[in-house]
Amino acid sequence: RIVDDDEKDVEPGASGEVWVRGPVVTKGYWRNEKANKESFTTDGWFRTGDIGVFRDGYFFIVDRKKVT
Repeated sequence: RIVDDDEKDVEPGASGEVWVRGPVVTKGYWRNEKANKESFTTDGWFRTGDIGVFRDGYFFIVDRKKVT
C-alpha cells in the first residue's frame, strides 16, 4: 500500500510512503512502545518510512521519508 501524508492511498504512478501488513511482517520493536506507536497504525499497517511508486506492475523504492 502506498499512501500520502494524509494517509490516503495514492494513484498508480504517484509517490507516497509504503505501508505493509501480513503474517511475515514484524510484530513490533523489542521493548520500545514509543517506536511501535509511531510505526504501526491501529489496524496493523507497518509504516516503513520508505517512499515508493507503483508503476508498470512493480513497486519502486525512490526515497526515505523525512521526519520533521
